[in-house]
Amino acid sequence: MAAYAALLSLMHTIHHIKIHPRPPISLDQKQVESLMDNVTLLQKFLECYSSEENDELESRIAAAAYAAEDVIESHIVDQIHARSKISNVDLYQCLRGVMDLIKNEVMKIMGSQVEDPINAGLYGGLERVIVDMDLIKKEVMEAMIKEKIMRSQHHHLHSNSSVSAASVRPASKGRNSTMARFDDVLINEILDKLSGQQRHLQIIPIVGMGGIGKTTLARNVYSNQLIVQHFDILAWVTISQVYSRKTVLQVLCKENKGSEMSEEELGEMLHIIQMKFLNEDKSWDLLCEIVFGKELDCPIELENVGKEIARSCRGLPLSIVVIGGVLTHSNGARAHWEYTLQNLNSLINLEDSEHCLQILRTSYMELSMHLKPCFLYMGIFSEDDEILVSDLIELWIAEGIVRPIDDKRLEEVAEEYVKELIDKNLILIHELSWNGEAEICKMHDLLRDLCLREAQKQRFLCVLRQTELDIPLGVNMERHICIHDNTTEECCSQFNLATKSMSLTRSFVYKRRTYVGETAASPTLCLGLLRVYSVVGKYNSLVTYSDNTIFQQANLRYLCLYFRFDALSRFNSLCFLLWNIQTVRDIISHTIIETLNEYLCILQV
Repeated sequence: MAAYAALLSLMHTIHHIKIHPRPPISLDQKQVESLMDNVTLLQKFLECYSSEENDELESRIAAAAYAAEDVIESHIVDQIHARSKISNVDLYQCLRGVMDLIKNEVMKIMGSQVEDPINAGLYGGLERVIVDMDLIKKEVMEAMIKEKIMRSQHHHLHSNSSVSAASVRPASKGRNSTMARFDDVLINEILDKLSGQQRHLQIIPIVGMGGIGKTTLARNVYSNQLIVQHFDILAWVTISQVYSRKTVLQVLCKENKGSEMSEEELGEMLHIIQMKFLNEDKSWDLLCEIVFGKELDCPIELENVGKEIARSCRGLPLSIVVIGGVLTHSNGARAHWEYTLQNLNSLINLEDSEHCLQILRTSYMELSMHLKPCFLYMGIFSEDDEILVSDLIELWIAEGIVRPIDDKRLEEVAEEYVKELIDKNLILIHELSWNGEAEICKMHDLLRDLCLREAQKQRFLCVLRQTELDIPLGVNMERHICIHDNTTEECCSQFNLATKSMSLTRSFVYKRRTYVGETAASPTLCLGLLRVYSVVGKYNSLVTYSDNTIFQQANLRYLCLYFRFDALSRFNSLCFLLWNIQTVRDIISHTIIETLNEYLCILQV
């Protein structure tokens, strides 16, 4: 997956240079053609033949793509920084034009005898990468031939095994994940406790393992008409693993002045609701509803294998919902159902929590290659984050992980990605926009855990949590780094020291929910090849940078932080340094300054 993302990113970088009216560097056309031929072939290999058996080969593909991108973007940044040292930009532009004309005429006369000294390092660096890619391409072509032979030998397993696609429920536009079914007894028990004639305040915890449906049950009760009509005030607050007791109380007190009772007194009135796993019949009913909808029945030829799949989910609603998302897009192929069951049977000896994570991983492995980087990238968001879809799309595009499709804007392609992930029950719709499309989405905690586990395993994303006091070894080689609510000044200081060697980092996301002092709240901005820099959270008015610091990040595409006035006011006069900027966000007003690429290119020198 990381290899595919690296190839996509390289392709976008080359494309941005190609379409730029005033590109910051010139690439040799023959080298570009060679690179793009290699990228196309390697992408096809990863889309059709990617497997864990090819991990070593995929790591080499990723390394080669990263190396090519490093050569190109380092040269771009060096060139822009060199030009920015000339105070009179208009004079420099005039002189550069004259020198370019002279150089071109000389090179026409003397041909290959004259080497362009400015681009010599770029050409030589790319030539070494191309040689490496050619070697990888040879191995890839051999692997593809072997795989084709193996698949042809097993072709008989897939013949005459499909059911009419019409029998499978089509993905519905803008639908949320199917709600798990609960016993009427369980729901009525909670409703009775909440609406009964009670003299004292009650607290009713709902307990059970992750994915069993606690939040879904609570939401169903919260929105039940009996509850809505019974209570004058309703309030919903989310408490994550990392939370502030004061913040939770403040949210509740917005609607209710609260009680004078102590925590001990509240604890004495607990009524615990213990959630149970679904039995086999209810597991099968839920799976059928997800795959076929309420109107269609399961085809008889899929019933036995389907019941085995439902049984293998061990009664956990989240597992059933996610596996149902996988089967929904199988077009009713019995072979695919049997393949899914075989994967589930291999997990039989795992403990419940690990069993659930591995089932979720099965759904991830079934994703199309182009969706995998976008899904894993969502690990940058904190637990229980409400994710604005428009923000998510901007980040995907800025990172270069959206696969271009002819005659479609990247934004349209990314919107389709969001819908696909929703249809596969990997992300949840939290709020709809006025036109019925997903506006805010969320991730289940276990699916987020899967994101983090897979992303870090593949060295695609490095997430530092508040409990990690030490910066991990090798962080200077990471391409995408995220810090979640790092509340220790020591760790932030360590990170600021580590950034001095992070010459390859392309994105840095810093999310703060708590305040621990100005020093810890101000990460150093000195990563030369950054594309995405985002500092978000409640206390980010403390995070300020001068205009010189911001505009030294010449490779930026996405910038989100609190601006000093001088930086924001001088943006238009200095944005020529940001050759490929796409989105600038001022946190305080949450205003997006979307400066059109054509406008930026006019200012580019």
